[in-house]
Amino acid sequence: MNEQDNGGDRPSHPDLASLEQALQPQETLQRHLEAIAQQVQEIAKASEGDGVALLRLLRLLEKLHQEIRDTMFQETLPKNRHSLYALLRDMEAEGGWPYISRMKLRSLLRHLLDEPPTESPNPLNPIADPEDFPRR
Repeated sequence: MNEQDNGGDRPSHPDLASLEQALQPQETLQRHLEAIAQQVQEIAKASEGDGVALLRLLRLLEKLHQEIRDTMFQETLPKNRHSLYALLRDMEAEGGWPYISRMKLRSLLRHLLDEPPTESPNPLNPIADPEDFPRR
């Protein structure tokens, strides 16, 4: 039988049909992931300048990462060499192991130290100026 005898312009190969079926869920997953990424970016952009809101968003993303990793993902880890090879090949091609890094406290302190100091109205008492308190 000729590859074109199936009445269409696609070859009638048994692996092609299974490949097409396998690609549909991957394409759907990719669209869902892109929509999630876009929504997270929109929330981050709307929260720009609000450190507390951005911190809440980062905490949520970290929590989701941990939940997915510790429950569903660990159950899917390879149980044979073939599966391990497929996972490692995907990691090499797509960017490695997912990791959410945290800002180090030193980085935060360094950022604070890099800012120019604000002028204190009273150099002897930088916490409060006596003029700010009512007199008796």
